[in-house]
Amino acid sequence: MVHKKQIIKELAERGGISQKEARYHLNNLIDIIERHLKKGENVRIEDFCTFFVKQRKETKTVHPRTGEPMTIPASLSIVIKSSKALKRKVKQE
Repeated sequence: MVHKKQIIKELAERGGISQKEARYHLNNLIDIIERHLKKGENVRIEDFCTFFVKQRKETKTVHPRTGEPMTIPASLSIVIKSSKALKRKVKQE
């Protein structure tokens, strides 16, 4: 698994910038995506993925241990859908 620190290190090396600058740019990208998702807007990064917020409906179920009926409240969920181009690139290598 690649962690944020590794991504920052690689960004710095590729861009010829310091790790501090790379961290700043990566954090800004994450903040921008979060801000648009909070507004309910989809975020599409061409040839990579689309981020969007999905409304989950309230569901009724049964508690597995007690057998008592329970309700799972409606909630928002973030969905990330990869692009066809990214899928192709991953399959090729």
